Amino acid sequence: MPHVAGKNITYPSATYGRMRSIFAWALLALFVCVSARTTYKQQPVTSQITSLTDKDARYKASVHPAFANAGRQAGVEVWRIVNFNPVAVSQNDVGKFNKGDSYIVLRTTADKRNNLSWDIYYWIGSESTQDESGAAAILTVGLDDKFGGAAVQHRETLGHESQQFLSLFQPAIRYVEGGAASGFNHVVTNPGAEKRLFQVKGKKNVRVRQVDPLISSMNKGDCFILDINNDILVYVGEGANNKERLKAISVANQIRDQDHNGRGRVEIIDQYSSETDVQKFFTTLGSGTKDIVPEPSAGGDDQAFERSEEDTVNLSEISDSSGSLVATPLRKPFRQEQLKPQETYILDTVSGSIYVWVGKQASQREKTEAMSKAQQLLSSKNYPSWVHVTKIPQGTEPAAFKQYFATWRDAGMSHSRLVRSVGASKFYNKMESKLPKLYKGVVTSGNTMIFEEVPEFKQTDLRQNAIFVLDMGDDLFVWIGEDVTDEERKAAFDIYNHVQPLKKGYPHKWSVVMTKQRLEPESFKKSFGRWEPELLIKLRDSDDEDEKFDALNFNEVED
Repeated sequence: MPHVAGKNITYPSATYGRMRSIFAWALLALFVCVSARTTYKQQPVTSQITSLTDKDARYKASVHPAFANAGRQAGVEVWRIVNFNPVAVSQNDVGKFNKGDSYIVLRTTADKRNNLSWDIYYWIGSESTQDESGAAAILTVGLDDKFGGAAVQHRETLGHESQQFLSLFQPAIRYVEGGAASGFNHVVTNPGAEKRLFQVKGKKNVRVRQVDPLISSMNKGDCFILDINNDILVYVGEGANNKERLKAISVANQIRDQDHNGRGRVEIIDQYSSETDVQKFFTTLGSGTKDIVPEPSAGGDDQAFERSEEDTVNLSEISDSSGSLVATPLRKPFRQEQLKPQETYILDTVSGSIYVWVGKQASQREKTEAMSKAQQLLSSKNYPSWVHVTKIPQGTEPAAFKQYFATWRDAGMSHSRLVRSVGASKFYNKMESKLPKLYKGVVTSGNTMIFEEVPEFKQTDLRQNAIFVLDMGDDLFVWIGEDVTDEERKAAFDIYNHVQPLKKGYPHKWSVVMTKQRLEPESFKKSFGRWEPELLIKLRDSDDEDEKFDALNFNEVED
């Protein structure tokens, strides 16, 4: 009963009941409003994307709630794109992919200190619609934003997945017919990689590239590797050189060990093989005979091929500084300093890979649209849909990317910490550090590189078939000759592990600058006193002893 100012007020029981009912309904309405508001907050921006015609969606993608707990610990997480939204795939179904859908796969890796790094793959099924694959790309950008743009992004397509992607799913990746809308889920286990044919070609720098698995892709002047299931067949053309043969065998062994967990069989087919073994190659290929393999001329000249590969590689800057996205091709030779941290870049290697480099200060729109521009590049050049597209944040560049640049400087570690731990700074001669030192790199049988100092060096001490290190104190130049072997070239891109003894006790930060023969920067040349651009070419190619003598002694000739 209500009480007001000392007076008792009595309400009829019916009136009191109605008041209680109104109060209850008010509480219920308030609860519904709060629930509705909470539900609305959880709706992701990306759920409003219904088509790629929504242009704003390309650069307004947010982190979807489905990714809230993603990437917190090492492992593999998978999401299937259903109605333009990511739906988590249960652990029991990880490794099973519907041909009619697109997926996002996150691999989180932890180092010894439990620092995390991320690789994001968006996988496109052969029957997936353009809108679904586009939604996967947009959501991938949102997921990358969750990690501050530090993740490496990869574009994968059904049947042409990278080995890195396939290795995430053991014992094998599985393909499922249909898609989310069809409800058809017939599983087809992938017994191994697709039928792949690789051409091995080159004279100085042997290259391996994937070609269509057809006899028309072959010729008698090169080597070819046919990989299907657990059979790895190496076909050595009649006119193939020894470098190509050795490279083909090495790559075949690598395919066996990496793609087939060591269970594949490598067979060499050459001029000494039986007719039965030769025909096995063409039967496995699906057509053809030894007699109808095209002549060596069909494969082109090896040196022309190498020049063509280098000439057709292109680098473009993607910028929105003018208000609209503009792609600007850059001139060769490519140098690291051309990459501005405020922009994004697309490197087209024309050999099955496209890299999207993202500067640390690039705008959100550039980060999102760069991958879209790479997709447009695939279409405009009629590239196969399986060409791999990889997004690389600044500072995470792999050797495969850096090899296309004439010079590359990686920031060295702060050795002041190293000096304090080993107490080596007092042994360092500061006066001596100001004088450049030249070292010749020698690769040992254990794939490590040791260095031999070249006293009183000059340009004629350099050799085209070797690697040299010029120590200028804060800068350490790694010079790569044109005729170095693949093993030496690989060692050069892992140079940090090899040069540590040279800089032991150095009290300052130092950097490594990669430079190729004939693309040396001026600061490198000046350390040699006099410099003649074509000197090493003359030493290698000239048969005239007088000319060689003049070349070797040009430092002593007065100007």
